[in-house]
Amino acid sequence: MGSAKLHRNRVRALFAAAAVAGLLLSGDADAAPRKRELPDYEGRGPAPTTAADVLLWPPRVVLFPLWVTSEYVVRRPLGALATTAEKNHWPTKIIDFFTFDQEHKSGLIPTALYDFGFRPSVGLYLFWDDAFVKNNAFRTHVGTWGPEWLSVAVADRVTFLDGRATWGTRAEFTRRPDGLFAGLGPRSLESHVARFGFRRMAASTSLDVRFWRSSLFRAAIGVRSMDFRDDRQCCGDLTIRERVDRGELAIPPGFDGYTAVHQSLELALDNRRVDGSLTGFRVSIQGEHAADVRDARARQWLHYGGQAGAFADLDGHGRVVGLVVSAFLADPLGNGGEVPFTEQVNLPGPSTLAAGSIGAGPMRGFRPGRLVDRSALVATVLYQWPIWIWLDGTFHVAAGNVWGPHFRDLETKLMRFSTGIGFRTVGSPDHQFELLIGTGTETIEDGLRPNLVRILFGATRGF
Repeated sequence: MGSAKLHRNRVRALFAAAAVAGLLLSGDADAAPRKRELPDYEGRGPAPTTAADVLLWPPRVVLFPLWVTSEYVVRRPLGALATTAEKNHWPTKIIDFFTFDQEHKSGLIPTALYDFGFRPSVGLYLFWDDAFVKNNAFRTHVGTWGPEWLSVAVADRVTFLDGRATWGTRAEFTRRPDGLFAGLGPRSLESHVARFGFRRMAASTSLDVRFWRSSLFRAAIGVRSMDFRDDRQCCGDLTIRERVDRGELAIPPGFDGYTAVHQSLELALDNRRVDGSLTGFRVSIQGEHAADVRDARARQWLHYGGQAGAFADLDGHGRVVGLVVSAFLADPLGNGGEVPFTEQVNLPGPSTLAAGSIGAGPMRGFRPGRLVDRSALVATVLYQWPIWIWLDGTFHVAAGNVWGPHFRDLETKLMRFSTGIGFRTVGSPDHQFELLIGTGTETIEDGLRPNLVRILFGATRGF
């Protein structure tokens, strides 16, 4: 219930109590109470039932369990905590403790992340706005869970043209033992999940230009290098080599490693205003060319695809329903070429709608690396609603899968479903706190058997 409506109900209750007290004190005790019409305290008369009121009932019924969860499990406990925090000035004390200056433009924040089925991590996030010069933002994050799990990311962004353009550079080093692979194609099985270790190094520079409302143009160039290892088990699963020896998997393409030089373009048209209603549409297209400079055959490939989404703000207060259709493809260039498995389409994967929109990749009920092939087609229904001033609830239901080259083998019986519910903090995507509880299914052909439940909890990095 909105705060304005709650206030009106409280006013009505107070007036009603005052009226009853007046009758009891001044009226004849033996006289029967006389019924009277409820006064129109708001002065607007009875509100007529509209077609929109009728149409809103089905989604209200369907989403009632989500409302109960967000209201009594999340919002009210957090509301009580926020009230206590405000009374005791916790936010001010915490911000002062973790920031270095009076304007709170720089600070160091501890982080932790748990994603069920992967190794957890703890780390530090450093931010510095107006670093060295005005409109220059510096970010770095370090995460670890022992000597085999280490990730370092550094980003620097300069904003100009009155905030409409950003030029950024980024570098990353990651070493982890818990990479996940279950085979290529729409019929891959959760029971065939295998693990591998990897080392990733990447550097890139990009230019973002914002125009017409929330629309965006992006151009980027960079290099990324991947090396793999397969000599030890992780997370209770067999290694890729052990799955191969059992005849359950084949060695994935590109497992010998690669160093790819890449350049990409992205264009997104979005008619939603930055500070206005969230009703509108967004259409994005993207393409990337990459070449393996380590391979003697000069292996090359293309990534391309896009998304189309329509969104409706149901009440003008951030309760948004959206429908997004996503299509991604990866093709080798040249005869007999191949695309490394970590360069093929990977679900859930990143989403071009993530910036300034609801959602962060299709089919997030699956763990990263679970679905891999040369193309993917997914339809997603999204719902976002405000839980507290700094917290939004999220819910999704998605249908789709990965497919062979150019959607080969696309059949209804090979569709999968993903669902998830959670919440995330509102603010900069560079550092957000998120809770996600979701799951994916096997294909319709396999009876839609559920995969393991995915539970993600902690601070996520957006750079």
